[in-house]
Amino acid sequence: MNRTLSTSWLILSLVLLLLPGTLLGWAASRADDEHSRLLLLLGAAFEFLFGFWLTRRPEAWKPPMGAPVIGLYLIGLSWFWLCNANTQHWFPNLVQAILLLVPLVLFFFQMIDSIGAADQRRARLLIERLSYRKDWPPRLADCKLLPEVKALRDAIHADATAVILQLNHPRVEVRLALLGALEFRKGWRRGQAERVLELARNDSEPAVRAAAMMALANVEREAVLLDMTAFLRDPAAEVRHAAAEALLWEVEARWNLLREGFKNGLADPKAAQDGPLPCTGGRLPPFAVSDLIGWSVESGPLGQRASQTLIAHFNRMLNEEPSPELIEDLHIRLVDPKTSSTLRFELTQLLSEHRLLTAELLQEMLQPEYPGSVRLLAAEQMLRHHAATHTEQAVETLRQLARQPNRELALATAEVVQRCLHLNFGLPKDQSLPPPNSPLAAEVTRQLLQWGRQKPEPADPQAEKVTPLRPELPRAESPPPPRAESPPPPRADAAPPVGKGSNGWRWTR
Repeated sequence: MNRTLSTSWLILSLVLLLLPGTLLGWAASRADDEHSRLLLLLGAAFEFLFGFWLTRRPEAWKPPMGAPVIGLYLIGLSWFWLCNANTQHWFPNLVQAILLLVPLVLFFFQMIDSIGAADQRRARLLIERLSYRKDWPPRLADCKLLPEVKALRDAIHADATAVILQLNHPRVEVRLALLGALEFRKGWRRGQAERVLELARNDSEPAVRAAAMMALANVEREAVLLDMTAFLRDPAAEVRHAAAEALLWEVEARWNLLREGFKNGLADPKAAQDGPLPCTGGRLPPFAVSDLIGWSVESGPLGQRASQTLIAHFNRMLNEEPSPELIEDLHIRLVDPKTSSTLRFELTQLLSEHRLLTAELLQEMLQPEYPGSVRLLAAEQMLRHHAATHTEQAVETLRQLARQPNRELALATAEVVQRCLHLNFGLPKDQSLPPPNSPLAAEVTRQLLQWGRQKPEPADPQAEKVTPLRPELPRAESPPPPRAESPPPPRADAAPPVGKGSNGWRWTR
């Protein structure tokens, strides 16, 4: 039985809801005395009103019909018994039989539905339909979006045994569709979650392993959760992302249990480019934030990804509820010398995007004890938003950074100087920076170093000139110096010159 409300089922439901009132009205037309006819007409009117009221209730139209429809028939049967005592004629017996058999049949189908027999049959039919399907989506991840998968998810809401038994299907598309029907499932019977975890361990298809992780997102058994942390180091990026999303679905309740697993996953070199942890299940609890801050000082992928996760968490909090306490806490973490350089830089970018960097904080970040990347970003923000009062400090910081022997930092500094101070270093506009080992990078670095070694010019040249207290008098022109006269030529009777030879002896002619 399909739960989709088709036209035929709507017509059948309308007939079943209006049948008791119709039978009582028909009995009123065949009544012998006026008193019985009036009572049956009143009963028919009540049944029609009750039936029309049930038509406006959604549960009355969904198969199988529940207790309100059964009560409708039992009320009609009781009313007919009280109003008609003649049981010798065939018509009263027929009406009583209909009013008794219909609720019994509805009760039978309701019991079948409550024990899940109909759902299990529907689930087996849907699985069989998926097994014989020929046209599949080109992307494996889209297999879980098929209408049969959605119908199968509804069919196994009480018991997933039919799907668990078919997880070893030879076709990858069918396995993905079955796991899509189990996605974020809450009710797991004994051994079912372990069966899905075993499939994830043994399947060679990354999409199947990722779908198995999403199916186990709501599992509560600690042994299964601890085994799932191994997939945070899976060779496939989509499996690592799915495992992290599934394990963090209830992060506050699971963090203390899975803390070491998260740390090992963040430190895995294969996951260095995976970015922050996907905290889709809610905000990180305070103890998780504390752990991530401690991990952010580590080198390698652990410190980098821990910093990225913290920034994603703080960004979500600033977007949802930017409280003054949160902003003050971020400012304290930014100036704290114990905060890692990577986290300082990420915090500077985050606060810059949200326009939460004050002039006093930027001035503090220009100090030499801060990392070069943080000082560069602070100088850029100072020139963009506080150029009227702090230009000299920002420019001096840029000159200091230009003299540092770091070509990557030099290229970033040259880009800021070219954009904010309008000095042309030959960098292309609106393009990425050249590679550090390229000839253009070497020329830009040379020009930047030359600029950094120059002494800054005064901001206002007129301010350097001292204004005299009284006007200066014109100076008298001094006579030109006397021209030096050439010596007279030597006379013939003059004494010979005296000099020294190469050996130091004096000689005369």
